[in-house]
Amino acid sequence: AGETDATGLFVLEAPGPEVNSCRIGLEGVPPCVLPGWSTEFLMHINRSAKCTQVNLQVSCMLWVFYTLPEEEDEEYSIQKSMQKGMVWVCADSKQVPDEALPLRGLLDFNTPESILQLDGQSLGPFMVNLKQETDGRCSISALRFVPEPVPGFLYEPR
Repeated sequence: AGETDATGLFVLEAPGPEVNSCRIGLEGVPPCVLPGWSTEFLMHINRSAKCTQVNLQVSCMLWVFYTLPEEEDEEYSIQKSMQKGMVWVCADSKQVPDEALPLRGLLDFNTPESILQLDGQSLGPFMVNLKQETDGRCSISALRFVPEPVPGFLYEPR
């Protein structure tokens, strides 16, 4: 029992020489983001190797949407030609407001195999397989959104 470190590594104590496998169970992780939709894994121990390492590729569930600008007081003059809404990306369905609207476009994680097409029909969740970069960063830090234009809105990345 224990928790991973900041890099996602968890070190298990080596079992005795008579043990050739180790059962690993994960808690607090939705099965749908794990390989085989399973929270239990059997690790085979290679006694001839100096160290046995198991890497689990964990997916990430993302919701992508936009919200319309808040209604302005009529006494203020606002330019109606181009309104400013807000594009959101979140990893928790509880953060998706009732007024969220789906988008069309691409989410690009800066790798050829990690481009997600948004169809304008769904807010998510979208399953994304992310890889840890060689410098330790998660590839979500390189996320780039390429929207299809929404009539009446201008996309300005921050």
